[in-house]
Amino acid sequence: LKGVRAQLARVAGINSLYVYGGLGIIIILSGFIIYQLMQGVAAVPAVPVDNTAVITELNLLRNAIMDKLAAVEGLILEGLAELP
Repeated sequence: LKGVRAQLARVAGINSLYVYGGLGIIIILSGFIIYQLMQGVAAVPAVPVDNTAVITELNLLRNAIMDKLAAVEGLILEGLAELP
C-alpha cells in the first residue's frame, strides 16, 4: 500500500487519508458485491438474443482481414525470395 500511496501522492497530489479511504471503500463494496452474488440476488434470468446477423458480419470481416493478411504475406515472401 505504501507504493500505491506514494505513486498517487506524486502523480495527483492526493493525501494518504483519501488514498486509504478510497481503497477501504473499494474493498467494502467488492465484499458487498461478492456477498450479493453468493446470496443469488444477482441471478437475473438471461434474455434470449439472436446474434446470428452480428456473427455473420463479424465472420465476413474476419475473412476479409485474413484475405488481406494472406496477400501481404505473399508479397513479403515474394520479396524475400528475390533477396540474394
